[in-house]
Amino acid sequence: LTISDEGTVVTLTHTGNTYHGVTSVESGATLKLGKDNVLGKTSELSIAAGSTVDFGSSSQTVGTLNSDGQMISGDTGKLTVTNGGTVSGANSDFHLEVVLNGSTDLTLEDADALGDGNLEISQADTDLVLSGISGTDGAAAEYDNAVSGLGGIKLSDNANVAFTGSNTFSGDLM
Repeated sequence: LTISDEGTVVTLTHTGNTYHGVTSVESGATLKLGKDNVLGKTSELSIAAGSTVDFGSSSQTVGTLNSDGQMISGDTGKLTVTNGGTVSGANSDFHLEVVLNGSTDLTLEDADALGDGNLEISQADTDLVLSGISGTDGAAAEYDNAVSGLGGIKLSDNANVAFTGSNTFSGDLM
């Protein structure tokens, strides 16, 4: 499923989707998710720069999450990611709880990439990777999301991050 063209808005509301492919939002388009599980079994959710996915207050499960665009949501709901991915840019209007459930790491390239929602890492061999993140003039960037679960956190590419959330994860901090 590819949604493209500047200004195009597509809203999904059918909860019986069994689709297994890649969902791509490109070229300034917007995808609105009107109910829980409308993405079916999407193997990858890809959001290009300048494009938006509006999760509303829904709960969704995706395979890989790759986003250079905007993710926005209401205050309730959950996003489960089963195959990691990479999220770039700040998503300050994203408030869903995120569950990383699989054996592939999720890489964030901005301290606010997952907005202000809590993150649960459900597998011991899976990590949240904070890559190349730092604050102004090399100061530490604040990562204030609460992180829980069995996995750990890795810093890569000279990331300089201060963890200010209520963290209870049991994996390593590397």
